[in-house]
Amino acid sequence: MGKFPKGVSGNPGGRSKMNPEVKEILKAASPDAARTLVELLNSEKESIRLTAAQDILDRTQGKAIQTEAVQISGMLDVGSQVRKILLEHMNDGRRTEGSN
Repeated sequence: MGKFPKGVSGNPGGRSKMNPEVKEILKAASPDAARTLVELLNSEKESIRLTAAQDILDRTQGKAIQTEAVQISGMLDVGSQVRKILLEHMNDGRRTEGSN
C-alpha cells in the first residue's frame, strides 16, 4: 500500500517547470550531444559502444519493452529483435576490422 489515500497525489503540483532559458540552452546543445553519441559508436571500449548504441536506439526507436512483458503466444517484441540484430552486426563488424 502507498502512503497516500486512493485518488490523492503525492505531487499535486506536478513536475516542476524547467527554467525556459535553461531549456533553450539545452535544446541548442542537442545537435552536439547527438554527434557525440554517434562518435562514441567508434569507441575502442565495447561497453561505451553498446551504451551509445542503446541510447541512440532508445531515442529514435523508443525504449525496448521487457520481453517478459510482451510475450504473446511465444512472439517477442520486434523492436527488441531489431536491436539485438543491430548490436550483433555492429560487434561483428568491429571484430572483422580488428582482425585486419
